[in-house]
Amino acid sequence: MMLVTVLGMVAEMERQFLAERQKVGIEAAKKRGVYKGRKASVPVNRIQEMKAAGHRPSAIAKELGISRMSVHRALKNQQANLAIDYLPDTQSLS
Repeated sequence: MMLVTVLGMVAEMERQFLAERQKVGIEAAKKRGVYKGRKASVPVNRIQEMKAAGHRPSAIAKELGISRMSVHRALKNQQANLAIDYLPDTQSLS
């Protein structure tokens, strides 16, 4: 039983080391401009334009060939970004 516990601890430590090395590697690649993440698969600008024109999420999804959930997610992310832009600068208040 003790052997299983020790092996589990070693495996957990190795997993932490691997995650740390991965994080360092990603940061280095970002500095080199190589790692940019996944390209957007949803035309967020087009979704915003259609929503502003009065289209409902179901119609937007059908026209763009994406799911309704993708439309809702894009609109939700847009609202979250707008809310962050309007937050007061708390550091200057201190």
